[in-house]
Formats: sequence, C-alpha cells, structure tokens
Amino acid sequence: MVNIRRFLLLVAVLAALIISGQPFTAAHASEMGCKIVLCLSNPGGSRQFQECHEPMNVLQRCIRRHKPWPKCNEAQAQYGVEEFQSCEESYGKEYRLRTTYSSEYDFSGGNVCSKVIRYDYGWDGISVPIYDDQPLVARKDPYYMDINGTRYWFNLDD
Repeated sequence: MVNIRRFLLLVAVLAALIISGQPFTAAHASEMGCKIVLCLSNPGGSRQFQECHEPMNVLQRCIRRHKPWPKCNEAQAQYGVEEFQSCEESYGKEYRLRTTYSSEYDFSGGNVCSKVIRYDYGWDGISVPIYDDQPLVARKDPYYMDINGTRYWFNLDD
C-alpha cells in the first residue's frame, strides 16, 4: 500500500510539473528519464502498461551497451546493480561475506557467505575459526532505482 501511495505521489508531482509549463532542460532525455522512473516504480511491474514498453527498451539498451541511464532531474533517482543478495538476506544475520581462495563456490570471485561454527587449535596452539561456507545467491531482480529512500528492484526481462 505504501508503494502505491509513493507511486501516485510521484505521478502527481511529475504531472504538476508538466501542467505548470515548467520547461524541462534537455527535454527529451529528461522526459524519457521520467517515464522510466514512473514505469520502474509501478507496483504492477515495469512493463504492465503499453506506454512503458518504449522507455524500458531504451533503458535496456543503455544498460546492455554500458551507457548512462536517462535521468529524471525532478525525481532525483539513483540507479545501480547488485547481482547477489546479501548474506544476511540469503542465510540470516549470522552470515557475513568472506573472501576465500579454497572454496568450491568460486563463481563469484572467491566470495562466500560464512559463519563461524567453532574454533579449533592449530599445531602451533593458535585458535583457528572453522566456517560454514554457503554460495552467494543471485538476485532475481539485480537492478535497482532509489527514490527518496525507497528501493525499486527490477530486471531486464520484465
């Protein structure tokens, strides 16, 4: 319900700017960027409405070609990508990200989610942690957009 209210507030603000006749600087880029913001923040999905197909295709091309994303100055959105869930999201608050060089989970550059399960003593009498290592979990929706403290997750296949 909160996301719907924020979406409607964002729509109202952008509509007021357009109706008030405030000129957009770099109108095409700003207009496209604002359409992308509206589509991504839609609780029903970024491609629910036909009007969102073109803006999402533009965004998809920008991401795939490593180009800057169209901006919406009025919304002050920040964009990013996180390919993997945090260890806490995946396995609980006891797990932390750890780099290891001797793991079967090397697909993520040697990073694993670990928690200490016990301590053993090495031959020199020094305490050595024994870890429970788990693989990083890939996000279903790895891209995000932040607006006013709210994060909207999405993928390019929506």
